[in-house]
Amino acid sequence: MTTKDTNTIIRAMNNVDFMDFVESHDKNGRLEKACEAFFTEYHRTDAAANLTAISEQHLISIWRFFVAYMLGFAPYGFQMDAAFDNGCRQPWETDGLKKLITEQHELAISQFA
Repeated sequence: MTTKDTNTIIRAMNNVDFMDFVESHDKNGRLEKACEAFFTEYHRTDAAANLTAISEQHLISIWRFFVAYMLGFAPYGFQMDAAFDNGCRQPWETDGLKKLITEQHELAISQFA
């Protein structure tokens, strides 16, 4: 995981709308608790370095929620399942997915310009 990748997740977790999205789709509340624990324990120290303290399962879940949020999908919907079945299960392995998210983000920004 690179610093840029880590910062992507941190920026997502700092986004109130993203956290609302996580809360509304996280049926058992475990991911929301992992995000809260991350901020409570690490946000005022070296957040990027300490992101690795989150379990890999939670990190992948956060990544999945971030992708779903950026692309406008439900995180466990058909579209997300199709994307993750096509090689996107590990959080940082698919450059094409990151490119798509970047394009969606830039498109969203351009709509407010």
